[in-house]
Amino acid sequence: MARRIAATLAAGAVAAAIAPAAAADLVPHRAEYTLSLASTASGSGVTGAEGRMVYRLARTCDGWRVENRSALDLVLRDQGTVQSHWSYAATRRGDRLRFHVRNKRNGRVTDARSGTARFTGKGGTAHYTRPDEKTVSLPEGTMGPVAHTAAVLEAARRGETVFSRPVFDGADKPGAYHVNAVIGRKIAASEAGDLEKDASPLLDSPSWRVHLAFYPDASTDAKPAYEVGMRLHANGVGQQVTQDYGDFAVRAQLTDVKRLPEPECAE
Repeated sequence: MARRIAATLAAGAVAAAIAPAAAADLVPHRAEYTLSLASTASGSGVTGAEGRMVYRLARTCDGWRVENRSALDLVLRDQGTVQSHWSYAATRRGDRLRFHVRNKRNGRVTDARSGTARFTGKGGTAHYTRPDEKTVSLPEGTMGPVAHTAAVLEAARRGETVFSRPVFDGADKPGAYHVNAVIGRKIAASEAGDLEKDASPLLDSPSWRVHLAFYPDASTDAKPAYEVGMRLHANGVGQQVTQDYGDFAVRAQLTDVKRLPEPECAE
């Protein structure tokens, strides 16, 4: 669960399909979140959740680097507390993305994967080197999640209310998710919410309520695999995040966010 929240917030890199100006609007930053149980349905077996997530989005001289570490203790009625630690790192250079994922459950590694992806106007490919050698085709229009964030923000600025595209980050399932974004009204910077804008200049910006539904394929007739709601700032900072799995939901509450320096690059 924590790894999906993390990937949704920013794992991945800007695809070539997004205009450089749109990507440049995203601000390099380090954000900290506390994780907690937002809701649970009767019979789900989930009785509690708490944890922490640290997310870092840095600009490089030729792209972006994303690092994310999450720790979540999920309390299950029949199994007690399950401890999950997840780390994700991705680097984008040009039209290519390199990713590494490591997941631990109660101290034991349960998932370790690495690979690369190449985005083209016609989709692209993802090549996994761990745990098994595998190449997966990506559908037309596929982009990394940072590219998707930039595109959703551009759609919001244009006054659009729906944006739908396939997204690949390498975080869990092979291949891309089809992500349907529903965009709400523009929120003024004065409505800071759970972390006042005086606490960080990065929150002194307009934002939009965004609801994301993640589907395993292009069909949106069935129920999505999961859904995410958040307040997305114009600079790419995510606030007031909730991820819904149907029988329970996890909240990621922003507690601290700081701007990261720009890289010193030779002209």
